[in-house]
Amino acid sequence: MAVSLNEEQRKAVEHEGGPLLVVAGPGSGKTRVIVERVKHLITKGFRPAEILCLTFSDKAAAEMQSRIKKEAGTTEVETSTFHSFCLSILEDSVLETGVSFKSGLISRTNQLVWGLKNIDSFNFEYIEVGNNAVDVIESIVDGISAFRDELVSPARLKEYLTEKKAELEQLKKNASDGATMPENASAPSKQDKRRKAKERSGADEENGNNSAEIDEKIAFLSQLEDLQKVYERYEQFKRKESLIDYDDMIQVVIELFKSRPDVLRRYQNRYAHVLVDEFQDNNYAQLELVKLLCPSGNVTVVGDDDQSIYRFRGAYLTVFDDFRDHFKENATTIKLERNYRSTKNVVALAKQLLDPVPNRVSKGLFSENEDGGKVIVARCATDAAEIDFVVNKIKNDLLGKELKRRDGAISPITYRDIAVLSRRRLEGIKFARAIKAHGLPCTFIGEARIFSTPVIRDLLAYLRVADDPLGNGIEIARIMINHGVTEQNVKIINHAAKAKARELVKRIDRTESGISAKEDADNNRNYGTDFVYDVMEQLVADPDSSSVSQVITQKDLIKDIVYQIRAIVGLRNKSPVGQFVFELVMSKTDLYKRALNDSSEESIRNRLILHEFLKIAQEFEAIAKRPALKDFLDHLNLMSDFDIEIRQGEEEADSIIVTTIHQSKGKEFPIVFVVDVADRKLPLQFREKKFYCPSDLSRGLKFRDLDEKELYLQEERRLLYVAMTRAQHHLFLTLAEIYGDNVRKTKPSKFLVELNFENNRLVELVSYDAATEAPVLVSDSKVEQLKHEYQLLATKFVNQMQLKSAVEKVIELAMILHYQSGKPLSDFRIDQIISPDISVDRNHVEAQLKSEHASLLEKDSMHFSASSLNTYQDCPLQYKFSRVLEVPTLPKTFFDLGKAVHSVVEVLTKRQINEQGYLPTKQDAIGLLDRYWVSSTYQTAKAEEEDRTSAEKMLEFYVRWCEQRVREGYTPFAAEKNFEIEISGKKLVGVIDRVDLTPDGEYEVFDYKTSRSGLNASQIKKDIQMNAYCIAIQKLYGKLPVSASLLYLRKEEKVSYLVTPGSVEPVRREMEVLIDGILNERFDPVPDYFTCKYCDYKSICDAKEIEDEE
Repeated sequence: MAVSLNEEQRKAVEHEGGPLLVVAGPGSGKTRVIVERVKHLITKGFRPAEILCLTFSDKAAAEMQSRIKKEAGTTEVETSTFHSFCLSILEDSVLETGVSFKSGLISRTNQLVWGLKNIDSFNFEYIEVGNNAVDVIESIVDGISAFRDELVSPARLKEYLTEKKAELEQLKKNASDGATMPENASAPSKQDKRRKAKERSGADEENGNNSAEIDEKIAFLSQLEDLQKVYERYEQFKRKESLIDYDDMIQVVIELFKSRPDVLRRYQNRYAHVLVDEFQDNNYAQLELVKLLCPSGNVTVVGDDDQSIYRFRGAYLTVFDDFRDHFKENATTIKLERNYRSTKNVVALAKQLLDPVPNRVSKGLFSENEDGGKVIVARCATDAAEIDFVVNKIKNDLLGKELKRRDGAISPITYRDIAVLSRRRLEGIKFARAIKAHGLPCTFIGEARIFSTPVIRDLLAYLRVADDPLGNGIEIARIMINHGVTEQNVKIINHAAKAKARELVKRIDRTESGISAKEDADNNRNYGTDFVYDVMEQLVADPDSSSVSQVITQKDLIKDIVYQIRAIVGLRNKSPVGQFVFELVMSKTDLYKRALNDSSEESIRNRLILHEFLKIAQEFEAIAKRPALKDFLDHLNLMSDFDIEIRQGEEEADSIIVTTIHQSKGKEFPIVFVVDVADRKLPLQFREKKFYCPSDLSRGLKFRDLDEKELYLQEERRLLYVAMTRAQHHLFLTLAEIYGDNVRKTKPSKFLVELNFENNRLVELVSYDAATEAPVLVSDSKVEQLKHEYQLLATKFVNQMQLKSAVEKVIELAMILHYQSGKPLSDFRIDQIISPDISVDRNHVEAQLKSEHASLLEKDSMHFSASSLNTYQDCPLQYKFSRVLEVPTLPKTFFDLGKAVHSVVEVLTKRQINEQGYLPTKQDAIGLLDRYWVSSTYQTAKAEEEDRTSAEKMLEFYVRWCEQRVREGYTPFAAEKNFEIEISGKKLVGVIDRVDLTPDGEYEVFDYKTSRSGLNASQIKKDIQMNAYCIAIQKLYGKLPVSASLLYLRKEEKVSYLVTPGSVEPVRREMEVLIDGILNERFDPVPDYFTCKYCDYKSICDAKEIEDEE
């Protein structure tokens, strides 16, 4: 179907003959232009595989790929983030770069922890640390990243600092030589000082040649010398530990391209055209990569400099000018200025916001939509009133109101039409809680700081108790309360523990210290134990002699907790850290199972948080090399000083969205509230970066002469512009006059003042003073705290299907409500809550059981793989755990062995394809194995040695096999070939290990196996994966392969079968049946002894086949 394009869009789509810069205003159809341009290039003869689309997030890349597939009918266009694209190049070029990253990716948080752990060894000469080590390390790590964005290496930085300091010292000496003042001279005025300074420096005054400025610059450069030492140490650390970070991915590829023209030419020849989305977010290094890939100007970049809001992450402000300067007269610029999204009033006001920016490239933004209502600016009396305004406006004035949509349809406003945007995450959470408190569905999309979450506090309690049960009474108290032990019983145990401590102290000679026994016990000087666990153990082991046995209740529950702690300590003693943490989360506690029991927002968030924590444990184990649990806890202690954030929340079917302005970029909503548009809120107060790349060292084009504060304010202005232009129909800007406990009024944002918001014809100003305060979500009163605690326990027992305990908590909650109503508890009767005539609608329950439930699947975007279908074939519930709920699994050493061998074979095969006459050698294979080998998951050195020997033998066989294949006339044609086929209208994707050409020019497909056992010739013929490979070969190259083979590297055996249409078709039909089962959500378990025995999810599966005890 032909797509309607305006004149400027059409010019951009059909442009030929050189580099193209598309400046696309908000709502101007940017994505449509990119997709249509891809379609146009294909119609002009470009093969889809020759087109590369680069963007900035995995989600954006996936959405772009989906649009291209839907509208261009192809999946062969390579769509990727910059980092994923560069990582794939590094994986293909291990021999050329010499860079090993077998230990994985080091996150920013682990960079910070490394810095904090090593801060004393840096021996800073100029940087003052004091008691501010966390902020110092954050500033240094961010500073290092800034230099890497500019492609400035530690060696280049060191060279620059030496040269620059010498230059400044000479300037200072010159200034000092001419500054001696006669004894009888009066002190010069400020004007005289400036005049004489100008005379001394001449035209170089701007370089700051007066002594004070020079001293200031020397001090900054001296601090950069300290940073340079850390930078150098950090690079050495990564290479030694075989780690890579995000900056490496791009920087190392650029170094590779510049040092190996043959490798660069390979990629230049691969891509006939490159498209870059969100071009304004490029840093200098990313632009340099684009220039290297596209020397002839076969590139289209799309972006909007007015929407550049990521300078704090290194976005290059002059990227548009640099692009034009590099390609000079060959570059064409096309502006997309028509806004299809917003009303005329919204577009006009947003345009006014940017008018004061000096030297800005102006755009004639316009909209042909209706005028729309005026933009509402709500000036509220307090921040509580601001929240009340937003909630009441949504509830009373917006929901259900008829709205004319962009397609002309008229329908009522629903929750999903509304977004609340905040400058900072914390303000957004405040609004999200208030919206939920009023009973409206609301999803907060943003970042969650994991160490402040209850689920991680619970997990840390278990970890600390596992490390030292005798000295962690506080953490044991948390565990007891979470299990439902009453506060009274916790108090009894703690009191008995204190008494034991005093008794111990009395038996110790105190003559030297002079401290009383009571003081000693109260100060926790308890010689390695606080006796809490000791009291609990005694209660279990010998209840008759226990001092608390007669007064304490819930003895069975406390006994269960003691048994659990014993099991956890026993597991700690025999397991490496990564495995211990995994089993603690998944099976030894109910932390994960509790989060798995429902699909509430909190449970989903807790699953994400636990996933992130398991990754932290695995990353630590990879870096630390067989650490103890105490080492991990020390690591977590350092890590908790920093903000570790995970993305939480996704847009639900019908829910109000609350998110930050940064997170909202690229989205649009019919109704938008931008909150806290007030002084020091938006713009936020400026805080200067401690370390940055000096302008005369930075590699890119210099930005006009503005100081950092002015550049910051301009970015804050653009941020508000982005927020305003998310709105399609209605835009609200809100602010409060009084925030919190302040007594002074807060001024409106300077941006509102510049818009003359009180008299602007596009603005309707309203004042709002709520009659009530902000909603109280959880009262601080004792009764409310108790009620909240019982609600949590009741919910927990329901989730665990402990229904009797849940009913008990519900009754206790009823007693609290009875008490709150002013009635004595003696009047409370249980039959008021539970009685024989209680109404239970059995028909409704039965109908609910039989009705369709909310789907767990995003069916429109779902795709499959051969391995996922194999999993479903083995056990549908296992598929649900693995692919739908994405429950994490423990890394296995045999997977690491297989991955290392596969990686080596892949590199050798690709080199054989790319370098005519090359044959793999044992020396090359073992050298590559060193770079890919991972030691961290092995529990013993012996186990690692055995696997390493096996891996070397497999590679020796592979080298011999390659030699034999060449002698027999076979040619390697493709390695790690990505494919996508369609089964039952759904995508099935995968990667073929190897495709060879036979001497007759036919295709043969291979899958490498490192396992000890495998399929025979009759089984392989029915294998889903091998048949998927064959279907893919037919799609890619027009005919089926003549044979499909499994190459067992360990057994040194090839198992093959002849491929025919008759052999493929039954397996295709089986795939259709399996996909139908998944799409209809038939996830019933299929218990089987062997399947369950080796299942990763048996600890959380209630349907597992139980082995009979003998």
